[in-house]
Formats: sequence, structure tokens, C-alpha cells
Amino acid sequence: MIVTTPFGDIRHDDPTARVNWVSAHDMRHQTLALSASRAGKSFPRIPLDGTVDEDWFARHWIAHKALASFLVHSGESTTQTFLSTGWNTPEDFYNWHKIHNDLHQALDHQMKVL
Repeated sequence: MIVTTPFGDIRHDDPTARVNWVSAHDMRHQTLALSASRAGKSFPRIPLDGTVDEDWFARHWIAHKALASFLVHSGESTTQTFLSTGWNTPEDFYNWHKIHNDLHQALDHQMKVL
């Protein structure tokens, strides 16, 4: 199953699409950090490139926990998903991306990115 995200289409079993997604996603987080900085907010730059593994999920959760503070409505409850789940099964993969896409769309809108 193909998942359409703000960072490109990706499938659970497609390593090339995963590499492209990780790169585009990391760039978006860099853009969000820059936007926060321009708004006078202190925001940590957390690298999200490389292999999607347990360490990546932990770093990603930290990044989204920090980003949740910019949302009008808190994303705190959903940020826990980023630490507790991986992309082990196609269902996990799809569900993770659904929550992640919703959060990024809200962040992009509220931070006026894209």
C-alpha cells in the first residue's frame, strides 16, 4: 500500500522511497526550526536523516514534542506514538504516517510553512 505524505509517496517495503522520504522529511524539520527561529522562538535542531531505527524514532519524538508547543491545540498525546511504535508491519507503518501527516499539516499551516 502506498502512503501519500507531504514528503512524498512511500511504501512499507520500498527502501528507495524510504531514503527519499527521510531526506525530504528532514528538510521539512529544518524549515520548521528556521521558521521558529525567525519568530524568535528557541527550537533545537534535531537531525532526522539516516536510518529509520529505534534511535531515529527517539530523536523524531523529541523533535515533535518540541514542535507541539507551537500548535494551537496540543499534539502531546499523539507525540507518544512516535516513540512507542515503529514501522514493523504495514499496518503500523500506515497508522504512524496517518498521525504524522495530520500533525505536519497542522504545523505547516500554523507556522506558515509551504
